Amino acid sequence: MDLQPAYVLHTRRYGESSLIAELITPSQGRHAVLAKGVLSAKASSRAMLQPFQPLLVRWRGRGQLPVLTGCETADAPLALRGRALYCGFYVNELVLRLCERADPHSTLFPVYVACLSALAS
Repeated sequence: MDLQPAYVLHTRRYGESSLIAELITPSQGRHAVLAKGVLSAKASSRAMLQPFQPLLVRWRGRGQLPVLTGCETADAPLALRGRALYCGFYVNELVLRLCERADPHSTLFPVYVACLSALAS
């Protein structure tokens, strides 16, 4: 799979050095991936896997939890502060609760990006 745009909706620990990251992508919709070793001291991608950070990601594997194999920043993180930050987290929660995994919504990703951009301005 090629690198594709994504945003992190939520992360949670998995074992001692890994994370499960819930992503939103244009082609896959909401998608969970396993980011192995990102909590170790040597990992450079840990800081990238934060909400409101535009990313380019790649993963391999099928099923419930594919493994993240590539992660790059696509742009500077959106600077959400105060009320806008809380609204951004609320938007992330809505996407997590209302969208099924691996159900591509062709219009959801651009609307999500536009919403975050409006909150940042």
